Amino acid sequence: MRMRGRVLGLVGLVGLIAAPVALSSGAASAASTSLFSSSTPGFQAAAATVPAGICFVSVAVAGGQGGAGSDSTAGGLGAVVTARVPVVPGDALDVSIGGAGGAGTAVGQPVVVKAGAGGFGGGGGGGGASNPAGGGGGGASVVSVGGTPLVVAGGGGGSTFGNTGGAGGTPAGGAGGGSFPGSGGLANGTGGNAGINAQGGGGGGGGVVGAGSGNHTDGGGNGAAPGSVTGVGGGGGAGGNPSAVGGDGTVTDAGTAGASNQSGGAGGAGNTTGGHGGDAAANSSAGGGGGGGIGFGGGGSSGLLNGAGGAGGGGGYGGGGGGTNFSAGGGGSSFVTATAASSAPITATQTGDGQVSITYDAATDGCPATPTTPPATPTSPIAVSVAPKFTG
Repeated sequence: MRMRGRVLGLVGLVGLIAAPVALSSGAASAASTSLFSSSTPGFQAAAATVPAGICFVSVAVAGGQGGAGSDSTAGGLGAVVTARVPVVPGDALDVSIGGAGGAGTAVGQPVVVKAGAGGFGGGGGGGGASNPAGGGGGGASVVSVGGTPLVVAGGGGGSTFGNTGGAGGTPAGGAGGGSFPGSGGLANGTGGNAGINAQGGGGGGGGVVGAGSGNHTDGGGNGAAPGSVTGVGGGGGAGGNPSAVGGDGTVTDAGTAGASNQSGGAGGAGNTTGGHGGDAAANSSAGGGGGGGIGFGGGGSSGLLNGAGGAGGGGGYGGGGGGTNFSAGGGGSSFVTATAASSAPITATQTGDGQVSITYDAATDGCPATPTTPPATPTSPIAVSVAPKFTG
C-alpha cells in the first residue's frame, strides 16, 4: 500500500510542478519526510544530508523554462524528472536549481533592443540586433553527490520571432523552431549543435560526453566536453558574422565572445556549480554561451548582422545549441543515474524557474538489514580412553 501511495504522489507532482510554485514533497507517501525543497535558482552545496539508516531518497527535479522573445513567444518548457535513487547514510547531496531564461525586450523611443540572459544552470544568452530579440535558454536543475549527478532536468530553449524554443529533454532535448534552430542536447550527454547560417552562427552546447558544434565558418564557437562529469566546460560564444567568430568553450574556462562590435557575451565558466551565458549588449546580434559544470552549458545565440537574433539553448546533461537568425534555441537533455531503483516517465511541463524536492520514507527507504551469523553451537568434549602399553 505504501508503494501505491508513492506512485500516486509522483503522478500528482508532475501536475503540480507545472506551475511556478514551491515544490511539495509529493514524490513520496504521506509518511514521507522532506530533506529539501526549493524553487530559488542557484547552487547549494550539501543542501541535504542523508540520515542514518536511509539508503534511498525520492527526488523531483524540474529545469527552468526558456525565455520569451520580445514578440512574447513563450519559451520552451523545462523537463520534469522524478526518481528513487540509492544513497549512503551520511551522503551530502548538492543541489543546483536552474533559472528561467530572461525575456527579450524592445522598449523606448528610439527602440532599444535587448536579448534575454541565460538562466542559471547553463542557459545560453539570446541575441538580437533588431526587434524581435531572442530569449535566453532556461538552466538545468541537478541533484548530485560528490560531483556526480544523480538526476538532471534539462532547461527549455529560448524563443523568438514566433518560433518556440525546444523543450527540456525527455530525455533528449527538443530542437528549436525556425529555419536555423539550435538542436537539442542528446540523452548520452552530447551538446546540441548551433543553427547554421552564412551570416552568423550560434554557439554549440557543452556536454559530458561530446561537445556541440558552433559552426566556426558561420561565426559560432564550439562547446566543450572534458570526458569527466566534474569539469564540464562552457558552451561556445556566439559570433555576429563569419568574421566575428565566438571562441570555443574549454574544460576549465568559458567560451569567449566574438571579435567585433556585433559579438555576443562570453560563454559561462566551466565549474561544478553551473553558470549561465553572458548578456548580449544592447542592439547586439549575439548572446553568450552557456555555463559549464553540473549546470552544463547551452550554446549562445546569434543573428544576422543588423538583423533579428536567435535564442539561447537550454542547459542540460547535454546543453542545447543556440539558434541563429530568427530561430529558437534547443532544449537541454535530462539524465537519471543507471542505479535508480525506479523513475517516472520524463515530461516537459515546467514553467518559470526550476524546482527541486528531496524526500524519504523511513518505512520503505531504510537500509537492508545486515544478516547476522548465529554463534557456533558448542560441542561436548569427547572422552578418549587409551589402553596402557607395556614394553619389556
